Amino acid sequence: MNISYKTLLEKMEIEIKKAREANGEQELKGHLYAVKALAELALEGEDSRGYSPQKSIPPEKVQTISIPRQERVKMDDGANGDSLFDF
Repeated sequence: MNISYKTLLEKMEIEIKKAREANGEQELKGHLYAVKALAELALEGEDSRGYSPQKSIPPEKVQTISIPRQERVKMDDGANGDSLFDF
């Protein structure tokens, strides 16, 4: 995002006017913090000129592992049922 200094200064002037017209200390501080944020944004813009965003790293591919279905082994040993207690 490239914001011109002129735009930032205009926004700062608006906030300063609102600060002068403020009715309470809290309202005044709110406008002063807005001016501070705009000033920091202007100064930070100088530092970020050499900034280049990092390339995004593609997500790793997720492999689905299929487990073959195992069927029960049938034993014909003369048992009466599936339970261990069936004789």
